[in-house]
Amino acid sequence: MRSVIGLLEQREARAREELDSWLEVLWQAREEVTAAQERAERARVARAELVQALAEESAVHTGPALPEASP
Repeated sequence: MRSVIGLLEQREARAREELDSWLEVLWQAREEVTAAQERAERARVARAELVQALAEESAVHTGPALPEASP
């Protein structure tokens, strides 16, 4: 019976090591996801700012529309 208990203890120890390893992988993946979300948000804001700036610049350079001349 002693050997069975020893085997089960070894099995539990290996399972805990495997769990710890996977928890570390999960923790690193969560950090990478957070960083990617931050990069995506910064890119979205930069794009929106650029679109706004281009729209404002276009409005300044275009000016009011001139009426078409009649022949």
